[in-house]
Amino acid sequence: MNSQSAFVDAISNAATGPDAAEKVAARLEKFIADWGGPPPWIDSIESGAIDFLYNDDDLTIVHIVWPPHLITEPHNHSMWAAIGLYQGRENNILWRRNDTSIEPCGAKTIVAGEACWFDKDAIHSVHNPVDGLTGAIHVYGGDFLNANNVEWDQLTLTERPRNIAVQQAKFANS
Repeated sequence: MNSQSAFVDAISNAATGPDAAEKVAARLEKFIADWGGPPPWIDSIESGAIDFLYNDDDLTIVHIVWPPHLITEPHNHSMWAAIGLYQGRENNILWRRNDTSIEPCGAKTIVAGEACWFDKDAIHSVHNPVDGLTGAIHVYGGDFLNANNVEWDQLTLTERPRNIAVQQAKFANS
C-alpha cells in the first residue's frame, strides 16, 4: 500500500459491520508488516506529532508519533479504536468507571508490528516507555474530531473534556 489514499480506501472498506474494529486491526497489522517501518507516504518521523490523515462522520485515521516517555491522561474515545504500531512500543493502562471516578483494571502492551483494538467504552492511558519515538496509525470508528471525549487528571482522576489541540501541542512540544 504505497499511497495514503489507497490506504484510506482499504481501511474504510474494512471498517464495516459489528466486527469493524477487529477487521481494521487485522488489516493494520498486515499493512505494518508489509511496510516494515513507517507508511511509505510519511517522509520522516523526527518528532512527536498527531496528524489527522482522514476524517468523516464514520471514520477517523490518525498518524501519531509518540515522543520518548510521554504519558497521556486516562481518556476515552466514545467509539471503537484500532491501533497499529510500526515502531516502538505503547503501554496502555486500562481503566473502568467506579462510583466516584475511574480505577485501573488491566494493561495492554503493543509493540512494533502489532495491532489491537478497543471497544467504544474503553478508557485507557498510554505510555511510550522507550528512549526513542513510537510510531502508530490509530483508526477510530466515527468522527473523532467532534466526539465528546473526556479525560481524567493524572493525579486527582477528576473528569474533564478532552481537548485535541492541547494534545497535539503536548506531542509537538515534548
